[in-house]
Amino acid sequence: MSRYAQPNRRPAVVTGASAGIGAEIARQLARRGLGVTLAARREDRLRELAEELHGEHGIRAETISVDVSDIAARKGLKQELDERGLTVEVLVNNAGFGSGGKFTRLDA
Repeated sequence: MSRYAQPNRRPAVVTGASAGIGAEIARQLARRGLGVTLAARREDRLRELAEELHGEHGIRAETISVDVSDIAARKGLKQELDERGLTVEVLVNNAGFGSGGKFTRLDA
């Protein structure tokens, strides 16, 4: 059994999972048997994707509605994962947000 076939409590967390690249990455991880926790602002799209992934691949697929551009919301994401008893195995930090300039001089 591959390590990807152990989806229960060690999920891949995919931010920006409600559409585009994030949704496709979640599909690829689920196809490999890895459980996923989908995070983005659009809860309705997250739920649709979670149902699709669970139905097609039989993996654990959960959702957390969060705006990762907000520092308090990011802290809340961590807290929510802890409260659910999830230990993140893989993080795909895909949510779209960008800054310009030298990396070492950008505000965290």
